[in-house]
Amino acid sequence: MKLTQKVLLIRHFKPNFKRYALLGHGDPSLDQTTTHPIKETIHHIANFQFDSATTRIFSSDLKRAIETANCLFPTQNFIKSSLIREINFGELEGKTWAQIEQSDPDFYHDYMSRWQHFPFPNGESLPDLLNRLESFIEYFSIGLESSAAVIAHAGAIRGLVYLLTEANLLEAFSIPIDYGGCVILTPDDSNCLKIKKTH
Repeated sequence: MKLTQKVLLIRHFKPNFKRYALLGHGDPSLDQTTTHPIKETIHHIANFQFDSATTRIFSSDLKRAIETANCLFPTQNFIKSSLIREINFGELEGKTWAQIEQSDPDFYHDYMSRWQHFPFPNGESLPDLLNRLESFIEYFSIGLESSAAVIAHAGAIRGLVYLLTEANLLEAFSIPIDYGGCVILTPDDSNCLKIKKTH
């Protein structure tokens, strides 16, 4: 897909959840004991040359994304969508990869060798996530009609990078993005990613 408008992808701030555990469709609020990088993220939004009159704002419908959107855009309306949720980890929600490797080494090794297609038990596969994100892009004409800011999750952001640019799957899903981190996609060259990290 060739972009005609800029797209700003923002990862939500740190949720109140066990460190290193898989968090997909679970719905905790933001961690109130953490100092979130609000100023740094707002600085990156300014680099995006955000125009509140023309830029559409979208957020995942999960609390951690909505609360982040409220922090960053307190006076702006935004559209909430379940299509940009994180991947559904199913029965593995809340577990760490170390726990999974210990309790189910066969699944662990199968997944690590075939992560591009292998589904989580009673959850989603990567193609399931990408199909959801493609529906989001098509329904809202992301990257085509006007610039957009999207507050979502690490997996969803990497999936959007893959679908909106010419990046290959491994390249897109290797992008490091911290809590509050931003990825800016520009229409000048859809294969050139500007990655902004807040910390």
